[in-house]
Amino acid sequence: MLSFPVWLAGAFLLSLVFAGSLVPLTSAFARRVGMIDTPGDARRIHHLPTPRAGGMAIFVAAAVLLGFVELRAPGAVPIDRNLLAALLGGGGILLLVGMLDDRRGVRPRTKLAGQVLAALAALALGVQPDMPWVTHPALDGLLFVGWVLAVTNAFNLIDGMDGLAASMGIVALVTVGVYCTQLGNTHVLLPAVVLTGALIGFLRHNLAPASVFLGDSGSLFVGYVIALLSLEGAARDGAAVSLLMPICALPVPVLDTVAAIVRRWLRHVPLSSPDARHIHHRLGSLGYGPRGVVTMLFVISCAIAAFGIVAGLASREASLAVGIFGALVMVPALLYGSSRLAYHEFNEAVNLLLVAPKRARLVIRAQIVVRDIAHELASIADEDSLRRHLATRGPALGLERLDVVDLEDRVQVVGTTPPGALTLVLPLAVASPRRCGILVSGRCRPLVDSGVAERVARGLAPHVERWMAERAVNEELAAAAGRAGRAVAERTHLGTRTDDPPPAADPQPHPERVVAKRLARV
Repeated sequence: MLSFPVWLAGAFLLSLVFAGSLVPLTSAFARRVGMIDTPGDARRIHHLPTPRAGGMAIFVAAAVLLGFVELRAPGAVPIDRNLLAALLGGGGILLLVGMLDDRRGVRPRTKLAGQVLAALAALALGVQPDMPWVTHPALDGLLFVGWVLAVTNAFNLIDGMDGLAASMGIVALVTVGVYCTQLGNTHVLLPAVVLTGALIGFLRHNLAPASVFLGDSGSLFVGYVIALLSLEGAARDGAAVSLLMPICALPVPVLDTVAAIVRRWLRHVPLSSPDARHIHHRLGSLGYGPRGVVTMLFVISCAIAAFGIVAGLASREASLAVGIFGALVMVPALLYGSSRLAYHEFNEAVNLLLVAPKRARLVIRAQIVVRDIAHELASIADEDSLRRHLATRGPALGLERLDVVDLEDRVQVVGTTPPGALTLVLPLAVASPRRCGILVSGRCRPLVDSGVAERVARGLAPHVERWMAERAVNEELAAAAGRAGRAVAERTHLGTRTDDPPPAADPQPHPERVVAKRLARV
C-alpha cells in the first residue's frame, strides 16, 4: 500500500496535469455558450475577448481526483467525507451561480444568495465549525456563514488581473496546508493539495497575456474552498490566534476588500459598485505590467503568510512579540502604500482623525462663548455697543474679527478684514431698512477652524436677529409714545377742555408678540 506522502504527491501531479489539459476543452465550451469577457471599460486591461472557463476545469479536476483518492485509498489517506461532500456540494452551487454570472451577469443579491445557500449546504452536509470561543449553536452557525461570505467575496474581488487570483489562491492553500499539518489536522491536506495542483495547472494558461480567465465560477469556488479549509483546519486548534488564519492566507484579497468597502463608504457610493481603484489597478497605473504586479503581490503574500504561520505556531509570548513587531511594521507600510497608490480617501480620513480632538475642544469652546454672548445681549443698548462687545469676544474664539456689518457697505465688510484671513459672512433674517450680517474672520486651518467659524456665525445668528427685532420694536413703541405725548401737549396749548375725553388711541400690541411676528415674517 502506498504511503500518505506518495498519495499526496500523486494527487498533486495528476490534478495539475488534468486541470491543464481540461482548460482548452472548457474554453471551447465557454466560447460556444457565450461565457466571454469582452473588453470595454477601465477595469478590464485585456484587449481581446477571453473565455471565462477556468472555474469549470478546476472544479472537474478537483472533483475527479478527490473521488479517485477516496475510492482507491480509503485507509492510507485521512479523509473527512463530510468535508468532501461540503466542498463539492456547496462548491457546485457556486460554480453554477458563477457560470450564470459569467454568461449573462446576475445581480449582487443573487450572487449573495447563492453564497449563503452554499454555506448552509456545508452545514447541512455535516461540516462543524467547532469554534471553542462560541457556546451557542445558532451563533456558531451564523459566524460560519459570515466567515464563508467574507472569504469568498474577498477572493472574488481580487480576480481583476491575469494570474492574480490563481496566485493568491496557491499562497492561501499552501498556507492552510502547512498550518493545519502542524496542528495535526491532516484531513485538510488532500483537498488543499489537489486544489493547489489544479490552480497551478490552470495558471499556465492564465499568466499575462491570458488565454483564459478564472471567471466568477472559478473565483467563487476557490474562495469557498479556502474559507472551508481554513476554518475546518484552524478552528480546531482552540486558540484565538487561529482567527488570523484566513487573513494570513489571503492578505492581499482581505486588505483589498476592506479598502474597497471603506473607500466606497467614504465616497458615499454603493458598496457593490465596481471601480478601477483596486490595489492591482493602482499598481498598474504606476507603470508596472501585469506580470510585475502579480509577482510583487505574490512575494508580499508569501512573506505575510510565513509571518502568520510563525505567529500562529509559536508560544503565546513569542506570538505576542511577533504580533507587536508585525503591527509596528504594517502601520507605516499601510500609510506609505495608501499615499503611494493615491488612495486620497484614507489620507483625508487620517488627517481628520488626527485633528478630531483639537476640533472637538474648539467646538465646545465656541458653543460656550456663543451662549455667553447670547446671555449678555440683554444688557446691550445699541448696535455700536453690540459691535464693540463682539470685537472683545473674538479673541476668545481665536478669531481676528467678529462683527455685525452692513452687507451693502463694502468698506465695512472688507475694509478692516485682515489680509490672508478666512472670512465668513452670514446674512441675518431681520426685516430692517438695511441688510445686516455676522462677519467672522481669522487666519485658520480649513480642517479645524473653518468649521468652528461657521458654527459661531450660525450659533449667534438667531440671538442677534431676536435682539435686533426687539430693539426695532422698542424704538417703534417709543416713537408712538412720543407722538401721543405731543398730541396731548398740542391740545392743552389750544385750550382743549380737560374734561373732554382724549381721542381714542390705537391699541399697542405686546412687544414680545411683535417680535415673534417679525421673525416669522422674515
